[in-house]
Amino acid sequence: MSDLVEIGVELLHYVVTEKIGEGGMGEVYKGWDKLLKRPVAIKVMRPFEDDSIEATKRFLSEARVLAQINHPSVTTIYEIQDHA
Repeated sequence: MSDLVEIGVELLHYVVTEKIGEGGMGEVYKGWDKLLKRPVAIKVMRPFEDDSIEATKRFLSEARVLAQINHPSVTTIYEIQDHA
């Protein structure tokens, strides 16, 4: 399967620098926040043809739950955007 995002592309104010993982919902990339000058992880949701509304709800739900957690072993959520 091909990558969802090309290395070097800019998504909003983030530059994608390398792919670091993938799963059933999408792919995770290492990136650079140009505004705050810091490294970030960028999770990109895989397009779903037959159940996109439910998949989007699950993706957003996961982000909202993770945003409530403050623990050194859990990635902090700083932003969520629909970049279509």
